[in-house]
Amino acid sequence: MDSIHEVNPEALSPAELEKLAEQLLSHDPEDSGYDAAQGIFMPEHPRWRTVIERGTNKYGTIKYCNRLRERKLLPVVPERELNSLKFRYIPEHDLQKYVKDELRESTIAWSQDNTVMLVYLKNHINLRLQNRAQEALDEMDFKTPTRAETEGATDFNAQLGSAAVKAGELLFGFMDRGYIRMTDPSREQEAQYSQLKPLLHKLNTQFARILPAQFARQNRDVPADFRQFGTAFSTTTILKSSPASVHKDSGNGLSLTCMTTVGRESSGGEFCLLEYGLKIPVRPGDVLIAATCREWHVNLTPVKGTKYSIVCYFRCGLTSPARLDEWYQRERKGEEK
Repeated sequence: MDSIHEVNPEALSPAELEKLAEQLLSHDPEDSGYDAAQGIFMPEHPRWRTVIERGTNKYGTIKYCNRLRERKLLPVVPERELNSLKFRYIPEHDLQKYVKDELRESTIAWSQDNTVMLVYLKNHINLRLQNRAQEALDEMDFKTPTRAETEGATDFNAQLGSAAVKAGELLFGFMDRGYIRMTDPSREQEAQYSQLKPLLHKLNTQFARILPAQFARQNRDVPADFRQFGTAFSTTTILKSSPASVHKDSGNGLSLTCMTTVGRESSGGEFCLLEYGLKIPVRPGDVLIAATCREWHVNLTPVKGTKYSIVCYFRCGLTSPARLDEWYQRERKGEEK
């Protein structure tokens, strides 16, 4: 194959594009285009530009050197039934009714219209990085969940008996409900949250490596002031032993959500895309990138032990011109004071 700088991607077959992707990745598999001087991930890093513009197959994604199993997901639960389950947990006696399959290996899954539904990566975060994150998470002061999808988490955990784990939740970064604001934990627990920077960079890197076209679109949209440690994420939800009931992340627009878990002495809380009956046991070291903004999802079972779920995403309301103008006006007034 010619030099990557001389290749016309339109003239390449899918197999040749896979080789090109492998060539791009071979230089430094951890390089996702992070510009340390500017502190951001560049929207079109040179090593990705070819595949971003053309894509490595007709879906515009990388199969990552053919290491990902591919599958197409088909609905198994009617939409009407999903709506009736909103903000409910699935009873244990109904699990077999809703859970039809389980991911056991690294996989990329497509919806019926060939858009990316999810990417599941097993054992892609090393133990040292997990341990470093857990040290910071153990120091955080968690609040009792109050959102509709998590407010019943402690009661759900109580199904395991008297040793039920108390659920907790924290929101870092920015929110856009009504108006743009930085969350309280971002100010109150900045030191602890800053220790998660390497973990968020790792999630961002996996997103950029596996889905460069989708990453580029999302990364371009995030205003610089709202990037979490320079990533394509504006907001991070951290759940402590807090399984969520049936819901969609509608405030995330069309962005993809990246998540992982920390806490090897824990069990339960398996993630499930309910409409497709697909259980995805995201264990420590695993990464899940999923379209939670448009798909019904739930944690299937109570959590035993201390399990941290780190969920990173982009709030679409942060691009609203009216909200941005109001935010910058408030920021300028704050500087004047």
